Amino acid sequence: WVLRAPGVLTRELRTKFLGEEITVSLCHLSDSDFKLILTNGKNDTLRLDLFLDDGTVAKYFESREGTERQTSFDLLRALATDEEKNDAVPGLGGLIIRNAAKHQEVGQTTVPSVFPKPGDSLEKMLLTMLSDIQAFLVRRGLIKFKQATEATPFRYFKLRCWAQATRARLYYITESTSLDSIEVLVQNFYETFGQNNKRVKALGNEVYSYELLTQEWGLSNAKMDFFDKQLICYYLADTYSLIEHEKELDTEELGQYKANAIIRSPIDVASHHRCYVKIRHYPIPLTISLIGFQGHPLGVRITIFDDESCSEAGMFLFCDERFWRKIITEPPRKKKFIELNRVIENYNLTFVLKRIGYQLLRKRLSAGIRTEHGLTIVVNADRPVDSCIDQLENYINLSTVVSFQQALG
Repeated sequence: WVLRAPGVLTRELRTKFLGEEITVSLCHLSDSDFKLILTNGKNDTLRLDLFLDDGTVAKYFESREGTERQTSFDLLRALATDEEKNDAVPGLGGLIIRNAAKHQEVGQTTVPSVFPKPGDSLEKMLLTMLSDIQAFLVRRGLIKFKQATEATPFRYFKLRCWAQATRARLYYITESTSLDSIEVLVQNFYETFGQNNKRVKALGNEVYSYELLTQEWGLSNAKMDFFDKQLICYYLADTYSLIEHEKELDTEELGQYKANAIIRSPIDVASHHRCYVKIRHYPIPLTISLIGFQGHPLGVRITIFDDESCSEAGMFLFCDERFWRKIITEPPRKKKFIELNRVIENYNLTFVLKRIGYQLLRKRLSAGIRTEHGLTIVVNADRPVDSCIDQLENYINLSTVVSFQQALG
């Protein structure tokens, strides 16, 4: 057996899975995100992302005071000019700064550490989920543990649990045999009403093309490695859901019922900036866009038009939603209208991007646009290995903002 740390579990957990005895580890990543790791005696490993809502975390874990995490409030203060910091001085700029910071808590938020509650309830919950996952994989023709852990074709697993773990949903994403798309399958592990009002576990699938991946995320499949794909699938899975029927269907609903219950939320653009950069003595359009879905920011998509291949090259900067979220200390007054884009309303990200973020990214991008083997964008040109995915907060943070402002004088 290969020894592996049990993570947050208090003891080693073993069980039968796809015909082999495996060791189960559970690692806490942050807040509601966990990593479930299954390993057999031959060092074959299957990793699943696990998301537990607040109620489920409270049921199975005890929270203790953990590390402090910085928020984006300090960025708002750094972006304010001397005049804007003085509330007595009128002006649109000062009004924007004060409104952006209004009702928000100054300083940092605490990231709690979690520990299992006494007893074996957490282990029982995990074993129940693994039993459901095993049944799903067997129906897909994966009857051996070795098959589920093979690197080819690419596979991604994400399990989402809510309602104190009484409800769970599996997202399974795998590359198609044609290698030009991926297949997204979503399976409920709880029953709702289906055809002829029978109790069913809703299931849906959809093909997601790599062409659409380029359009929505600015990424090329040819330039993505295994870990890039894992990260994309983590967020892509959240855009999918299933149509469910909690009550018996009436005659009209039965006629409209579809066995393939999958639906997808569209990805929206909350803000964008377009400029021109000089490449090969010609101005080439560069577009930087903040995208999100259902009111949650995903990150910044960066694309540049390659005039030789008549295609777009790009990269994506994922954002830490918690860093940019407005921390409201008192409820704001109700508005007479509905804010259509909650990414703008509930996060400081749009304001910071428009104020200085787009300029900061443009400066970093100008030094990282390469023309060898086609047009390529590299935000950090000093890195020995190119990557088309990175973290936005590596480039827009308090340190880089202050340094950029000092350089401007």
